[in-house]
Amino acid sequence: MLTLEKAESIQDSLIVSLGVFVAGLIGSIIVVVISLFLGNNTDIFAGFRNSGSRFGTNVETLYPIVLSFVTLAGTTITCLLTYFILGMTNSERYKRNNVIFVQVALFQILIFVFILPVYVFFGGTAFQNILITYICHVLIVIFGTNMILDILNNYRYVLISIYGNFIGLFISIFVAIAFFYIFSDGYAKLFSLVFLLPIVNFITVFVKKFFEFVYYHFYRITGSDPIGDIFHKIKLEDEENEKEEAQKNMI
Repeated sequence: MLTLEKAESIQDSLIVSLGVFVAGLIGSIIVVVISLFLGNNTDIFAGFRNSGSRFGTNVETLYPIVLSFVTLAGTTITCLLTYFILGMTNSERYKRNNVIFVQVALFQILIFVFILPVYVFFGGTAFQNILITYICHVLIVIFGTNMILDILNNYRYVLISIYGNFIGLFISIFVAIAFFYIFSDGYAKLFSLVFLLPIVNFITVFVKKFFEFVYYHFYRITGSDPIGDIFHKIKLEDEENEKEEAQKNMI
């Protein structure tokens, strides 16, 4: 639960965000290293060197499938490291609970099951489509994982996280699009594989922390806690509605 009296400063939030950036970078390095290893020792990633080719052979058809598994490994490690870093910096809020780790892992697998056909049928037609699928995979996983962590660890102020995560998602989408406008096609591929995951992780966490910082100062200045009291207000409203229904039935 978010303790308003102990909200993190901008400096602390930036340090935490840099930590999760490193977590994302580790995940990206895993993706790149495995991809380079397979590319140097097999013909699976032949399509990477020829972005204009269409996937017609059995070997090339394996490319989107293998990339989906590699991405699963990279994003899973990133998300688990992110939770570990959040727990180290704020152990009062982010408990090291095995149940939460299991939920994060299950979410990774669930997203993978649903996105694998997209890699195969959409990504298998052109390399550009594979890259788009990879970007969507990363965005969904980072967004969803942060939502799960905040719902399970910070349910009272989960609306702050929802707003922050959605804005972080939109900013991350613009960043991903910018890769293809600023850099040439080849550099866009490289930057997407190496930097997309850490940048999205950084943006999502920092925007969320910034929202918490702003809300904390709003609370200090006004003494009002509209988000923290929202569930209590809903409960009171439900009780009032039940009383009105009971009175109508008695008439």
